[in-house]
Order: sequence, then structure tokens, then C-alpha cells
Amino acid sequence: MSVFESLLALLFVALGLLQLSRKIAVPYPTMLALAGVAVAALPWAPSIQIEPALALALFIAPALLDAAYDLAPRAVRRDWPAVVALAVIAVLLTTAAVAWIGVEWGGMPIAAAVALGAIVAPPDAAAASAMLSRFQLPRRTVAVLQSESMLNDAVALLVFGAAVGAVSPDVHFGPLLGRLALAAPGGLVFGVVTARIYLVVSRPMTGTLGGTFSQFVATFGVWILAGRLELSPVLAVVAYAMTIARFAPAHPQ
Repeated sequence: MSVFESLLALLFVALGLLQLSRKIAVPYPTMLALAGVAVAALPWAPSIQIEPALALALFIAPALLDAAYDLAPRAVRRDWPAVVALAVIAVLLTTAAVAWIGVEWGGMPIAAAVALGAIVAPPDAAAASAMLSRFQLPRRTVAVLQSESMLNDAVALLVFGAAVGAVSPDVHFGPLLGRLALAAPGGLVFGVVTARIYLVVSRPMTGTLGGTFSQFVATFGVWILAGRLELSPVLAVVAYAMTIARFAPAHPQ
């Protein structure tokens, strides 16, 4: 079976599980995760290899766009202490705990253990949105959890990049930390600037099929360009989506 046919088959399975999750009241990210493990365990399952960078762009960028589009910037500014505590401090503590277990119990190198901790520390933004939609929570609580679920990916990716860079003997730790320190604010500025440019360029296409398609393509473009500039793609897409939602002519705000 070709790669395209395999992907179509997996998409049909995902659609079926999405409908099933609505009927049995189980979050669809959980259903998809369990189905992925089950499919991978099948001896006749197709082998599909996707580069890590491509997988991040394909799956994380659209999820971040969807989650960040409905998040008001004033909610982030109002609740920034709670957001920082969950998105930064909690992620760093979780990473440290996992790294300690990997070093003490698994005998892993420190850099590899930190990278593992950064991988498992942040919860998924799509999963958080799916869970929050099932409960009647206060608005402020929902805003904090939504903000945290988007920003923690950026923190985890920065820690992961530092851990991976520390493994290479050709990378000096000082310049690496300097680039990582600029990645977060640079990603935010880049996202806002590209969103402003997009609003001006796409104004003649507002409300058309071309406008919808251009926003879809621009999201991936922001992610790729931010990565090429060694900025945070996660924060760039979040800032891009929030700026589009705030200043787009068709948006109700």
C-alpha cells in the first residue's frame, strides 16, 4: 500500500473514532492516541516515516491556530501570573522530575534525560480544548488553561532545543543560550508583524475561498519562517493567530 493510500485509511479511521468519541463521551485525543498504539502494534501496519520538523508543522501549527484564534489578548494580560506559573514553572519542574528519574533509574545521559522530560512535560493544546469543552468551568479558569496549553509547548521546545544542542560537541553552550533567550520574544514579535502584513495583503480576498486558503498557507509559512530565523514557531503562530483574530475586519471584536 502506498503512502497516500495509507494516510487516507488512517484519516477514515480517525473520522470514525471522532464520531465514536462523541457517542461514548470520551475525549477524541484519547481515542486517537489509543488507536495509534493499536495500529502500530499490528504486524501488517504500514510503515510511514515523517520527519520530526514536518510532523510539528503539520500537526501543531493548525491546532495552535485554532486554539489561539478564540483567545483574547486581554485574558492573557489579566491572568499572566497563573499562565506563567503553569506554562513555564510547571513545565520546568516536570522536565526536571522526568530528567532526574531518567538519570537515576534509567542511567541516561543528562542531556538525553532533559530532552525526554521536555517531550513529555507539556500537555497538548488540542487535548486541553477538547476536555475544557466538556465541562462548565468559570470563564477565567478556561482562559488560563487555554493560554497555558498553548505557551507550554514553546517552553518545552526551547528546553528540548537546548538539551539537543548540548549533545553536539560543535555547539557552544553560551551562544546557544543566547539564541534561545531571543527565540521567545522574537517569535512573538515576528508573529505580530507577519499578521499585520497578512491583514493588509489579504484584504481584497476577505470572505472568499482564496482568503480561506491564504490563511491556511500563511499559518504554515509563519511556522517555517520562524524556524528558519531560529525563533519560536509556537509563539509566532500563537501571536499571529491572536493578532488576526483581534484585527481581522470580519471578526466580531
